[in-house]
Amino acid sequence: MVFSLNSLGYGSNRNNRKESEFYDKYWNKDTCNPLNWKAPSNSGVNGAWLVDKNGNVIDEGDKSGMFMRAFNTKQGVRDNPTKAEGNKGTAVKDFAAMVKETKFKTLDPMYFNYTTGADLNGGHREEWGRSQDMLGWMSQGLIFDTKFAEIEFMNLSNVEDREWHQQPEYDDVVTTVKLLLDTYAKETGTYNEDFVRALVQRHGKHLPSYERQKMTRDFLNQFLINQKVTSSDPFQSFEYNKMRTWFASDLAKNDPWFTDVYDNPKAQWMYINIADSKDRVYVLKLLERSYDCICSRQPLHLLVNVQIPKNGNIAQLDENRRKFFSDFLSNVEYWVNGNSGIDADYFSRLRFAWNHPDCRHVTFPQARAREFGKFLIELKGLNIRGNDIYN
Repeated sequence: MVFSLNSLGYGSNRNNRKESEFYDKYWNKDTCNPLNWKAPSNSGVNGAWLVDKNGNVIDEGDKSGMFMRAFNTKQGVRDNPTKAEGNKGTAVKDFAAMVKETKFKTLDPMYFNYTTGADLNGGHREEWGRSQDMLGWMSQGLIFDTKFAEIEFMNLSNVEDREWHQQPEYDDVVTTVKLLLDTYAKETGTYNEDFVRALVQRHGKHLPSYERQKMTRDFLNQFLINQKVTSSDPFQSFEYNKMRTWFASDLAKNDPWFTDVYDNPKAQWMYINIADSKDRVYVLKLLERSYDCICSRQPLHLLVNVQIPKNGNIAQLDENRRKFFSDFLSNVEYWVNGNSGIDADYFSRLRFAWNHPDCRHVTFPQARAREFGKFLIELKGLNIRGNDIYN
């Protein structure tokens, strides 16, 4: 549907002023001419469309939709929701200093939502313009397929390094990504870890790589413990840092393994990640911890992260959990006993603290749908080798 600027009833007189009304010490026939300004852009946002003054979609770079638009006199300058601190006064002063140094220039237009009339960016230019008694600024309208696309544009239109412009700071990008994730979850009900990574990379592309990496870790940690959003990934892996985040969350408080083992200074436990061929990294540490537990006559409880299926087959996840005992632990026992000239039987396996009858081995809820809402999954009954049952 195409809307008319005069039919919206939200102060459409902002859009229909005579050009001569804008003339002052900055605005004149040349500076009010769209052809003398940089071409408009949707900043590469999917679902954001440039439109002409009648609401018809136009091509990228087409200047036919640009015109002098009055500031909104019925309200103050709106804060950009993608800015952590809104339109900071210091930024407005910096903008004023740039104008003073370089003189007034026809650069990028301000943008507004054609459907609602809401301003999308240019808050610093508007604040400075109001201080100079300006009536308005060169503007360009857009329409959006979704609220998500509108928010993306509000930040990405500020990301490019341009003259008379300040790029979003770290906290601004954090604010933007959080708003986008919340909006996308409301619109679709789901997203995944790759989606989070892509958003941070896209909206923080001007930031140093180490800042993007930190931001990504923080958002992925938040996503991990967010029980209100369903991930579109069927499985999840719990590397060490994610494990720490998981146990630091409020979800841990009512779990018996957390209380009896993880948070119990007298209990002995060990995290093992056998995903992506990392299992052998833990062998030496596992034997050291087992020795300590044998000396103190304690069980060694194991917290295990296994390889998630690449084919989406949940039966493979169950098989990987079983193989932690039948393959990984059995091989460790075989190597150690074999080097000592001892057969791997029931009694020789009792030499290892992870086979103590009081062990409570657990894994993570790696199957998102089947195990949603669970904090840990007991591995009781899986420590079975031949006729030997240890737990």
